[in-house]
Amino acid sequence: MKPFNYDLYNCRVVFGADSIHNIASEIEALKAEKALVITTSGRLDIARKIADLLGNSSVGIFPDAVQHVPIPL
Repeated sequence: MKPFNYDLYNCRVVFGADSIHNIASEIEALKAEKALVITTSGRLDIARKIADLLGNSSVGIFPDAVQHVPIPL
């Protein structure tokens, strides 16, 4: 296996019904001004909803993420 580093500093998971409506306040809590919504093409509808909820804080949507990308070992 190729050597690698995996550093995880601050991690926060927000889960629950209607949690999506808190997305703007989560971005503010990170003291971020802008956010890029990253998604797979199959989840583009929810990504658009998230971008809409972010309003001017959203810089766009990247819909080309790939799940479970294999890496050579």
